[in-house]
Amino acid sequence: MSGTFSPTLRVGYIVLPRHLMDRYRSFHGTFSRVSLMTQKTLKLFMRERHWERHLLRVRNLNRKKHDLMKQSLIKYLGDSILILSEGGGLSINIRPSSEIDYDHLRKYAEEAGIKLYAAKEYSGGEWDAIRM
Repeated sequence: MSGTFSPTLRVGYIVLPRHLMDRYRSFHGTFSRVSLMTQKTLKLFMRERHWERHLLRVRNLNRKKHDLMKQSLIKYLGDSILILSEGGGLSINIRPSSEIDYDHLRKYAEEAGIKLYAAKEYSGGEWDAIRM
């Protein structure tokens, strides 16, 4: 919830089948708690379907940002990049269409004040790309 609403709330939720509720309640004392006022407010927010409308707005906004980023990559970088994957939220993984030394690229980008995100940092493997 915090990722799509407000990270300052520090609230999460879980949807469980009824048969797991007793088991969950037995562990509930070990979890940090959110104030009752915040819980009741969010419950009402969700019950009145404001949450669904909020998510729809966020998704539409993110889709527009994603599409704009993709269009800009194609417009300004064209054939010099390959778009390898997209669709996971805002991220787009690209790779230069010619061989490149990623370590040098990261070094030069850092010197220019640009933070590059490598796909392999997220995938845990050797596969590399630049994560936009």
